[in-house]
Amino acid sequence: TYDGRVDHSFSSSTSLFARYSFNGVDTVQPTGFPSVNGINPGGLFAFAGPNTTSAHGAQLNLVHVFRPNLLMELKAGYLRASIQSKTVNDGQNTANQFGFPCNAVSCVNTGDTQTFGFPRIIMNSGFQELGDAVFVPLLQFDNTFQYNGAVTWTHGTHNFKFGASLIRRQYALVQSASARGTFTFNVSSAAAPEPLNNGFGNFLLGVPATIARATSLYLPGYRGWETGYYIQDDWRVNRRLTLNLGIRHDIFTTKTEQYNRLANFDPATSVILVAGKNSSATTNIGTDHHDFAPRLGFAATLGKGMVVRGGFGLSFFPMDYTSGVALKNPPFTGTLSCGPSTTGSLTNTGCPAGIGVLSQGIPVPLAVSSFPTTSNGNLDLTKIVTSSISAVALDNSSSLNMQFNVVLEKQFGNNVATVGYVGMRGRDLMMAVPDINRALPSGTATASPRPFAASAPKITGISYYTTQGESSYNALQLTFNRRLAKGFSTTSGFTYSSSVDDITGLGTSTGGYGNLAGPLSQVVSNIRNYDWATSDFNVKYRWSFGGNYELPFAKSMKGIGGQALSGWQFNASIVWQTGLPFTVTDATAVSGVIGLGTERPNLVNNNIRTPSPTVGSAGHFLDPAAFALPTSSAAGSAALGTAPRNLGYGPNQSIVNMSVFKTFRVTERMGLQFRTEVFNFPNHPVFGNPNVVFGNANFGTVTQTAGTYAARQIQFALKLLF
Repeated sequence: TYDGRVDHSFSSSTSLFARYSFNGVDTVQPTGFPSVNGINPGGLFAFAGPNTTSAHGAQLNLVHVFRPNLLMELKAGYLRASIQSKTVNDGQNTANQFGFPCNAVSCVNTGDTQTFGFPRIIMNSGFQELGDAVFVPLLQFDNTFQYNGAVTWTHGTHNFKFGASLIRRQYALVQSASARGTFTFNVSSAAAPEPLNNGFGNFLLGVPATIARATSLYLPGYRGWETGYYIQDDWRVNRRLTLNLGIRHDIFTTKTEQYNRLANFDPATSVILVAGKNSSATTNIGTDHHDFAPRLGFAATLGKGMVVRGGFGLSFFPMDYTSGVALKNPPFTGTLSCGPSTTGSLTNTGCPAGIGVLSQGIPVPLAVSSFPTTSNGNLDLTKIVTSSISAVALDNSSSLNMQFNVVLEKQFGNNVATVGYVGMRGRDLMMAVPDINRALPSGTATASPRPFAASAPKITGISYYTTQGESSYNALQLTFNRRLAKGFSTTSGFTYSSSVDDITGLGTSTGGYGNLAGPLSQVVSNIRNYDWATSDFNVKYRWSFGGNYELPFAKSMKGIGGQALSGWQFNASIVWQTGLPFTVTDATAVSGVIGLGTERPNLVNNNIRTPSPTVGSAGHFLDPAAFALPTSSAAGSAALGTAPRNLGYGPNQSIVNMSVFKTFRVTERMGLQFRTEVFNFPNHPVFGNPNVVFGNANFGTVTQTAGTYAARQIQFALKLLF
C-alpha cells in the first residue's frame, strides 16, 4: 500500500493538488481437507482458494478564486479495482483426471478457466460437502471515471452553490454459481419423492435428486453513465432563521454491454430478449429521466439556548448493480437444473438424455450459436436445455428514499439535550422475487403446473427483479451530551424505532419470502400482502452511554507521589438493545408448491414467548403452542402459513466495556499513557436468536450467542503523547 500527493499553488487565487493511491492484498482461503499430490478435495469454506485484490486511485482537484465571494472547484478522479478469486484447484482438470466423462455431450472441465477443479457434491446426514467452492472463480474489473464541477457564490445573505457531475462506469464481472456443476443429494421427503428422500442413500446409489450447472459463457463488459446537476442556497433569512434550499436532477442510464452480450426474459411475452437482435441494447429496459430531488432544511433559534432543526430531502439511486440483475441468461449462459426434486417425478426428471446419475457427469454448455430458435429467430424455450433464468422488469425505475426529520435542541451549561423524530420512506426499491414460476398451492394431491409451463416448459425457476418494493422507517431519538467540564464528559442516546418493508436482503432471506407469488399480475400485491412486516435489521429499542472521568487527585503534587496519584482516567461504554427480528419456519413443507424453500406455520397465538422466557438447552424462549402446522387437506395439500415474517425479537442484548488510563508526564510536552481496556467487562454471554424451525426438537430454545460479541477480552497498550 502506498500513497502520493502533490500540492501546487499557481497563484494566490489558483491551487491544484494531485493524489495517487494503490492498495494490493493477496490472501488464501483454505478448504476443510489437505491437498494430496497437488489436488485438493475442497469442501467446508466458501470462496476457498487464492485471491488477489488491488485498487488504483487517482484524483486531480483545481480551485480558483475569482473574487472573495466567487469560487470554482473542478475535480477529476479515476478508480481501477480488480478482484481475482480463484478455485483451490485452479489450472487443473481434476474432474477429468478422476474419471468424470469428457466428451461432446458431458464434460466438467471444458477448457474454460471457470471449470477447473471438481464439481460440487452435497449430502446431508452430517457429511461434509466436497468439490471446489461455488461462485468461484470470481473475476471482477472495474473502471470508474468521475468529473465534478462546482461554483460557490456568496451574495448578501445567500450562499449559492451549483454544479454538475459526470460518472462513466466500465465494469466486467464473471462469477458463475456453479461452473463445474453441482450434484445435490441432501433432500427431504418434502423436496423429492421416495426413495430419493435420503441424501446418503442417494449418494451410494449415485442418483442425485438435483443436477445443476450455471455458468457464464463470456466475461461481459458493462457500460453506464451517471449525470447529476444541482443548485442549492443556504439563506440566512434573519439572525434567528436559516434555510437550506436545493434541487438535484440525476440520470442513471441503463447498462449496456460492449458487444451486446445481454439477455433478458420478458414474462409478458415469454420471450428471451437478446440485446441488438430482438430488443434494444438495454434489452428494452428504459432509463428514468424523471429523478428530480428537492431538498429543504431549516434551523431556527428559539431563544434561551433552544434551537429547532428540520429537513426533507429526496435521494435517487440505481439498484441494477447487483449480480441478480446482470442480464446473464441464455444464450450467453449455460444453465441446467433437473432431477426429481425439480419435477416431483422419478421418471420425468427434466434431465437431457444420458444425464441423471453421478457417473454420467454434467452436460457441456451449449455454444451461443447452438441454442435452438423459432422461425422468427427467438430462442425456442420448448427445446432449450432445462434452465433457470432471471428477468428484470422492463419498466424499472431509479429507487427513491424520502428522508425527513425535526429535532429540538436545548443547551444548559455544558450540557446539550435533544429530542427528535426521524423518518424515511423507500419507494421503487428493488424487489427480488426468488421465483415467479412457482405455482400457488393446488389444494389437491397434484401440484399446480408452473405458470410458464405452457410457453416455456424447459424453464424451471425464474427470478424476477422489479423496482416496486417499499419501506417505512420512523424513530424517536433522544440524546444527551456533556462537554468536558471538571474532568467529566458523557454522551448518551436512546432510539425507539420501527422499520417495515416488503423486501428482504434482495430476496436471499429465509422465512418464506416470495412464497406467495402466483400469476405475474399478482406477484407484487401477493408479496406485499404476505411479506409486509418488520425489517430484518430493525432494532426496536437501543440505548447507549459513554463516559470519561479524569480523577482530580494530585494534579499539583510533585515527585513520586504526584506520578503515582495523578493522571488517572476512567472510561466506560454501555450498549443495551432489543434483539434482532426472526422468522419462524416449518421443519416440513406442506404446501405442495414444487421448488418452494422454507415455509411458515400458522400463528394461533400472538404471545409467542413463554410466560417466563429462559435461555440454554434446558430453557424455553418460544411457546410451541403459539404455532401450528398448516393443516393438509384430504387431497394432501395445504395453504401457506399465516405467521408473518419477522414476527418476534430475540433476547435483549447488552455489553459493558471499561478502561483505565494512567498518564505519566515525562516533560511538559510529552507524556506516556498506559491503558488497560476491558471489553465485555462483566463477561456475560450475549445470546442470539432462538431455534425457529417449528417441528424441530429444539424449537424455541436459545443455545447460541450473538455472532458480533465475544467473551471478556483484556488488552494493554502503551501510548506516547507529544
